[in-house]
Amino acid sequence: MHELLETTVARFPTEALHEHPPGTAVPAAACWAQTVACEDLTVNGVLGRGTPFLLSTWAGRTGLSETPPLIGTADWGAWARRVRLDRAQLRPYALAVYASTDAYIAGLPDGVFDAPRADRPACLLSALLLRLSMTVGEIASLLALTAATPNAN
Repeated sequence: MHELLETTVARFPTEALHEHPPGTAVPAAACWAQTVACEDLTVNGVLGRGTPFLLSTWAGRTGLSETPPLIGTADWGAWARRVRLDRAQLRPYALAVYASTDAYIAGLPDGVFDAPRADRPACLLSALLLRLSMTVGEIASLLALTAATPNAN
């Protein structure tokens, strides 16, 4: 899924990443940034019981103009409409997050995915996989919308 996400983002014109689509959709840049940040928070923070990269080794180097909201009642939509990203900086951060996810999964004991239980890492990892899939669809839809718009850059 990481490769599919990165391939989809790479096809998106840089100048169009921050364009606000009609309706309630958010810019492609925000979709990508939110997905990477959520994966970082989930894998390195919750599952890894450590400090997410965006708050530690990658703080100030993620390519995001502002850190996403981290509290339960935060308005991700408002953040998504404000945030700006530097593609050249976000991509290395994203690749580091993907590598940490791969390492986390590789280190799981055998059988962790066998029994469906809410207390297993498989539940959170499944939710991340679903989020990645949805993001690829969102960005692909925004890419199609950008290509179909006569004034698209």
